[in-house]
Amino acid sequence: MRDVRGAVEADPMDGYAWDGDQWWTPESVREWWRDRKRILEYLRDQVREWERYDRWIPDQRAVEGALDFAAYIAGGTDSGSLETDLRIYLYWLQERRSPSPADRLPEL
Repeated sequence: MRDVRGAVEADPMDGYAWDGDQWWTPESVREWWRDRKRILEYLRDQVREWERYDRWIPDQRAVEGALDFAAYIAGGTDSGSLETDLRIYLYWLQERRSPSPADRLPEL
C-alpha cells in the first residue's frame, strides 16, 4: 500500500485520479470481466519482452508483477481474487456504500 500511495503522490499525470466511479458502470465492469481472457493473453505474450527489461533494470520485476496480476485475474492469490473485488465494487457502484458481511454481492 505504501508503494501505491507513493505512486499516487509522484504521478504527474494524475493517472491515479479518484474519478473511476464517474466512468465505470455495473455494465462496463461486467463487460470488462467477460473480456478478461484478452488481458490474460496480453500478459502472457508480454512476459518475454518484460524479461528483457527485468535484466536491464535492477529491481524492475515486471515479469513478477505480470504473473501476479494474471494469477489475481485467473482465480486468486494469497491477497484475494479480482472476481471478489469486482463484486464488491459492483455493490459499491449500485449502493454507494461498502457491503457488510450480511449483504449479498451482485453477480458478475
